Amino acid sequence: MLTYSESSFRSIVMDDPTNTDYIVMFDARWATGIEYVKAIFAELSLKYTTDTTVFIHVDLSSYPSLARDL
Repeated sequence: MLTYSESSFRSIVMDDPTNTDYIVMFDARWATGIEYVKAIFAELSLKYTTDTTVFIHVDLSSYPSLARDL
């Protein structure tokens, strides 16, 4: 599972001309119980990441402008 900043998310994921599938987990520091979901997401990323399927984590509490744009 990759953790992206706002600028890397915008340039790599939102503007990607390839046929890559992005499975994105958005969370915020204030979200309760998110550690359980993060663990499952990490397990899925280990099992299903390929050259054309990428799992990404974005903490929206660190990038509020990205949260507004989505």
